[in-house]
Amino acid sequence: MLSSGLKSKASIISVLLAFMITSVGVNAAKAQAFPTSEKSMFILDTSGSNDGKLLWAGLRVSILKKLPQAMGYPKVRGIKIPKAPFDITVTAINADSENAPLFSIVEFSDAKQMWELIYDRIGGGHPTPLRLEKILRDFFGATGVYDLLIEKYLSRGSTVRIDERTCPAEVGEQWTANGGFMANYERVGRLSAAKIVCKIVTKISNQLIASDKFFSAPTCPRNSQCSDVIGALHRAAAAAAEAYDRDPRSRLCIAIASDMVSNNARINRNSSQNTYEVVMKSVSSEDAMAHGKKAATSADVKFPPRMIKVSVIGQGSGGIPPDKQQMLSAYWKGFWSASGVSSDRNVAALTEACRS
Repeated sequence: MLSSGLKSKASIISVLLAFMITSVGVNAAKAQAFPTSEKSMFILDTSGSNDGKLLWAGLRVSILKKLPQAMGYPKVRGIKIPKAPFDITVTAINADSENAPLFSIVEFSDAKQMWELIYDRIGGGHPTPLRLEKILRDFFGATGVYDLLIEKYLSRGSTVRIDERTCPAEVGEQWTANGGFMANYERVGRLSAAKIVCKIVTKISNQLIASDKFFSAPTCPRNSQCSDVIGALHRAAAAAAEAYDRDPRSRLCIAIASDMVSNNARINRNSSQNTYEVVMKSVSSEDAMAHGKKAATSADVKFPPRMIKVSVIGQGSGGIPPDKQQMLSAYWKGFWSASGVSSDRNVAALTEACRS
């Protein structure tokens, strides 16, 4: 048996070792700094003024094309060209936009989890460029398990639900077939790594399936007033403020597919937030712009400075007459100005919005 003195020394050594191991992990995590990245929030109008189902179908194709690159590449030794990971959230404009579902298709946390696995766990916290290159072949590219799972389960017209019980075995079999680094990695660690990859891809899959279900049916009765555009922007501003508090360098791109006519049964007809009534009654662009500024202030929509990029698809495509389109543009010019958005742009399609 160990003497009390030896036990004490052993205890101290154990604590020191634990501290050293923890420090290595922290330093490795710090090394995984991605380039300044941009969160994309897509807001699709399901009020009936736009075809929400069709909008989602188009956006879905665009998202699927981005998924192979969604994990990015951090600024670490062995990565020649660092790339920011994608963070894509989808929500809707309906009768109560602030409570519409939020679908976080892919998040920065997914990339962080993936690279902690690759760089810290498997790479040991400081892999040589050659070792890292060998590891990456088993995760990304033509025979990489992440890309193969995306191709098999997600890159189709409809997403196939992944079975998390059988997925790790499928990943393990692919690594064995590759005959690369992971084929020779210790068995317990290989199984643990496979489960993490499956967890990330399954989460993305489940969010796509939930989005498919939500956007497959209209959420507003025909001819009803349920277009709460300003409520959706209030929600986006809250998300921006939260992201800014975490990292003032962060950026947010908002892509809104809507006619931009906020006309909701919960909004008083005489309110500055009732876009339709304001636009139809405005006698000048200055008048409409003043109402837009008042709407942003009264709705408490305020974005952090220099953080937001806004793209609008379909403004004025609803029930606004051609001779009132100028008033609608002036209204939103006032709204964006008062809410802290220095500029916005109209684009032809969702695929043109929030391009990195």
